[in-house]
Amino acid sequence: MSNDKYFESERMAAALASIGDGVIFTDIEGTISFINKSAEQLTGWSIEDVLNKHFDYVFPIINADTKSPVQSPIVHALEASASVGLKSHSVLITRDGTEKYVSASCSPIKGADNKVSGVVIVIRDISRLISMEEDLRQERNNLKIVFDAAPVGMFIVNKASVIKEANTAVLGRLKIGYSSVINKRLGDGFQCLNSFASGCGNSASCELCNVRKQIEQVFNS
Repeated sequence: MSNDKYFESERMAAALASIGDGVIFTDIEGTISFINKSAEQLTGWSIEDVLNKHFDYVFPIINADTKSPVQSPIVHALEASASVGLKSHSVLITRDGTEKYVSASCSPIKGADNKVSGVVIVIRDISRLISMEEDLRQERNNLKIVFDAAPVGMFIVNKASVIKEANTAVLGRLKIGYSSVINKRLGDGFQCLNSFASGCGNSASCELCNVRKQIEQVFNS
């Protein structure tokens, strides 16, 4: 190997080692030829353990809900002859059996003659992001339960005074169905007398509406 090619190879190895995402190279058969340090940390496998082994055998990826294998990203990329990703809820099984939510980009490696010589997979651990999304979803569910169970009538509007949410208490007190108020202007949904003729916000009396003024004050404060 010439000095130029040697230093180019060293620079490439150093660059790949510094990348935070896992990088894996395979040939067109899926046989692993390289993984970087991030891939080692993500999967628990060292480069010495995985060289010349098949990607799907070393790095099994399954659907988190069904536990069934997902289509190999290598096969998918070669069939599409383009960069492809993983479906949502994809989980990588690491060396010690831990399941990690991952996202990935898999792309064919093409030479100057446009012939495919292999595949590069860039893989990222998104387990923490998924966990945060689940915590947020649960928190929203808890808040919705409290909101609906509150004995005091409450509703949520946006800056345009459109009703985005209403709890059971306010609907029961006004004897109005949920679907009758959601995504309607405040006066229209809650059947304000000034809204019947021209619609909420269009009557001269709307300028004097205390509720309307309070909503504007909140958004402008």
